[in-house]
Amino acid sequence: MRSGIFENSKDQLAFKAFDLKAQGSMIRDMLLVDINNDDRVDSLTLGNFFGSSIDEGRYGEYYGTVLLNTSEGW
Repeated sequence: MRSGIFENSKDQLAFKAFDLKAQGSMIRDMLLVDINNDDRVDSLTLGNFFGSSIDEGRYGEYYGTVLLNTSEGW
């Protein structure tokens, strides 16, 4: 399973997977915003989740990733 976004293009949704560098652990939160002021929506992903059960353990190894949207994708 991969993390990514669904892009709406011509009234059809297309799944765009994030780079493998952003797949280190579970993504808990995501903020879509133009981080570098280039008129493209970028993504700030955040991880770390300590509310899981004892059987699952903690998801504390992923602090987050900034994904800059370029003309070639994320």
